[in-house]
Amino acid sequence: MLKAVIRYQGNTLLIDIPYKRYDICDHLGSIGIPNPAGDIYIRDNENEAISVKLFSESSFGRRLLPLFNDDTTLSTVNTVCELLRGLQEEQADEINYYLAHGEYDTVSDILTAIKNFIVPDKPDNDRGLSMEDM
Repeated sequence: MLKAVIRYQGNTLLIDIPYKRYDICDHLGSIGIPNPAGDIYIRDNENEAISVKLFSESSFGRRLLPLFNDDTTLSTVNTVCELLRGLQEEQADEINYYLAHGEYDTVSDILTAIKNFIVPDKPDNDRGLSMEDM
């Protein structure tokens, strides 16, 4: 879906996103990064100790890229991509459609859309009653 080029102290790492959470520490450590993915921000800046540049070879992935900014962690990007990968094809196509039409501006927007697919609205109990009816 996405790829990241991570640079640290003259070393470079290329990873596919989503990645396996239990492997990422080893990959980051292979170029000397002691930080967990949750502490690494998507910042392609020479002044940063750790530089991360995202890119994608797919149109769907390229539509996702603008949602991630300097305050987004590598872990958050991975979570979004993992959740998208877990959607049914029709659901992913709908997300892609809305991305193409500028409906999502933030990571929060797309996470809400994914959540609506994963946890559809349903009554609070088996009898179909809402809490207001009780």
